[in-house]
Amino acid sequence: RLIWRYLLFCPMRTQIGYIPLLGLTSVCFGVLLYNMINPADIYPKALVPEFLTELSIEKLPLETPLYIHIDELDEYDVGLFVDSESRLRISKDCQLPPASEETDSPIGKIGIMKTHVIDSEARSLRCAYVADLRFIDNHRLSTMPHNSPDMEEEYMDIIDELNDSIAFDAFVTKNLERRDRRGKPMAAFYGDESFHEALSTLGDQGDRLMNRYLKSQKKAKLAAKATKESMKESAKNEHQPVNRRG
Repeated sequence: RLIWRYLLFCPMRTQIGYIPLLGLTSVCFGVLLYNMINPADIYPKALVPEFLTELSIEKLPLETPLYIHIDELDEYDVGLFVDSESRLRISKDCQLPPASEETDSPIGKIGIMKTHVIDSEARSLRCAYVADLRFIDNHRLSTMPHNSPDMEEEYMDIIDELNDSIAFDAFVTKNLERRDRRGKPMAAFYGDESFHEALSTLGDQGDRLMNRYLKSQKKAKLAAKATKESMKESAKNEHQPVNRRG
């Protein structure tokens, strides 16, 4: 508005000097008008984006730690398991829940993260998966039976389960042989050294979840204690005699 008022009342010679400014103003006004008419991006096909569909292990975003309760994976016939070669695997059919609340406890949960690693043999990037097993109970993972000549039909089912699953390249778990000053088991990395950074990233998220949970529990205890003391004080005041002046 100020620009137009100035162009109306200033001398013609000065107006000529401001012609580029007038053009720039027109362009800005055109862009603003276009954004008002077209406020959203336009896609030619009505295809539902992946972030609106159920989350699976293969659709897990890169470098995004996710902690899921192991009981939710037990709902599947084949969820999280250990194969005959002692490798940790997860079924591709498992639907992963959204990220948990910040104050949820990680106890009983496993951490999962998808990352990229350089394949030295193929000389290219490939997807890899790491896991955090520090918060689950001992002897909690189910194992796949070893193949046997008299179990041909079951053996074929096992082959199908292996083909429909993804193996974790590395994981972190409790080291029962080493403990810190507080008696808490220290962490142990399993897998190639190239995955240690990814395991640290995943483990840091688990530690943050645990710290937030402990803080929330501490606040809840303090609030419950304050409420209890307040109720005691109220009850005490109710039973005190009232002084009346005659």
